[in-house]
Amino acid sequence: MGLSELELTDEYSNYFMTSFISLFNNTVNGEKLSKIGFIRALRKASEDRIGYFSKGFMDSLIEESDLLMDTDNEEQLEPNCDTEIPTCLTLVEKIYIKSILKSRYSRILLDDNVIAELLKSLGDVPDISFDRVFQFAGINRKNIISDSEIENIRMILKAINEKKILRYSNRAGNGKLYENMLCYPVRLEYSLIQDEFSVSVWSASEERPVKLNVKTLFDVSIEAEFRDGDLSPQEMMQKHINAEPLIVEVKNEKNAIERFNFAFSMYDKWTELIDEDKVGICIRYYDFDRYEIINNLLSFGTTVKVISPPEMIDCIVERIKDNM
Repeated sequence: MGLSELELTDEYSNYFMTSFISLFNNTVNGEKLSKIGFIRALRKASEDRIGYFSKGFMDSLIEESDLLMDTDNEEQLEPNCDTEIPTCLTLVEKIYIKSILKSRYSRILLDDNVIAELLKSLGDVPDISFDRVFQFAGINRKNIISDSEIENIRMILKAINEKKILRYSNRAGNGKLYENMLCYPVRLEYSLIQDEFSVSVWSASEERPVKLNVKTLFDVSIEAEFRDGDLSPQEMMQKHINAEPLIVEVKNEKNAIERFNFAFSMYDKWTELIDEDKVGICIRYYDFDRYEIINNLLSFGTTVKVISPPEMIDCIVERIKDNM
């Protein structure tokens, strides 16, 4: 594969090239991977993305991978160099990264001098403002991220990464004050509609799953690591994932599909095209999210049809009856 081919790869081929580079860099960092495993991982990336459209491109990557890697006596790949390969980015990806860096959210993870240096390297890349995109979709983002909220987010991410317990105080929406609470943080979430960060945790103090608004937290600190033998936060929370996912059909009218994805941006979901007029969306959710989900579903009116689970349909029917 010549340099010109690398420069001219489209967004799909670039996805596969990125997969190739990621796998290679993993071997540079000591991960054990057989040649068969390497080929399977690349072909799976191809099939997951766009079927066999770029099979020729993938085959050329596999054929020329021998230039970068050999196999040892145990048939494990060994890289021919000890440095990682930089990831190639398309223009679209560079535009997206620049938009993130120029948004207020970049300060959550990066210092101002790092942001300035990265933006300087992307000086020739066109500007597309996130705020303009959200305004087009009818989303009004006015919340200001305070320094205390940024510090809370960094503390939460550090606790998740290092598997540490968090101590916090919180004033709930109903005004109730919770002080010196202990929790196992599971994941940080962001709602595009509400323009707010939240964190799903397992409350060690209350022994139940809880979702906390990051903005209302204070006196946040990292405590000890999980004790040996403790279930992980994910295992504790797993017990509260609804057994049957939410499945809905969303009509392609009134920007309903785009608005639905914004409204449910904080949930794990999968989308399937049913026909030109509608899509099917599957959402995994926790028991404690049911009330919020029902409120969001009702706001879409007739553009959304709930297929399952039956108990969710029953709850929505009861809510509608109560409001009549």
